[in-house]
Amino acid sequence: MKRLIAEDDIITCRALERNIKDRGYDVVLARNGEEAWTAIKNGDIRKDQQKDIRKGFTAGVDDYISKPFDTEQLRARLGTGKRIINLQNQLLVSKEILEKLATSDPLTHLFNRNEILDLLQEECARSERETRPVSTIMLDVLKPTVDVYT
Repeated sequence: MKRLIAEDDIITCRALERNIKDRGYDVVLARNGEEAWTAIKNGDIRKDQQKDIRKGFTAGVDDYISKPFDTEQLRARLGTGKRIINLQNQLLVSKEILEKLATSDPLTHLFNRNEILDLLQEECARSERETRPVSTIMLDVLKPTVDVYT
């Protein structure tokens, strides 16, 4: 598949060309928009818009807008994007809260038993990998306090 580079700076153009060729694409160079348009009209570049759009969405694009674009539609899409980002941020905060609740004791805010055992397992695995000893001490100094409040 061919890629069109329309760039008036020769150094930037050559750097882009090398980078794109290294990824296995053929490159057509144009020094300006007129040369680019000529290359497209002459068939040097084939543009399958629907296929390109599908490839973009498959690669992770969240939205697409074609030219000429409607300003109100652009504003609406930007608003949608902002709402999605806010929801993602809220989700991340909720995830952090749930992780803290799942790994700590609500009264003492120290790691709970399951988290301590997971950490111990990780340290034992590291000890084996690095052929270094591991030591553990388990104390239940809070038992009288916890028994009073539970």
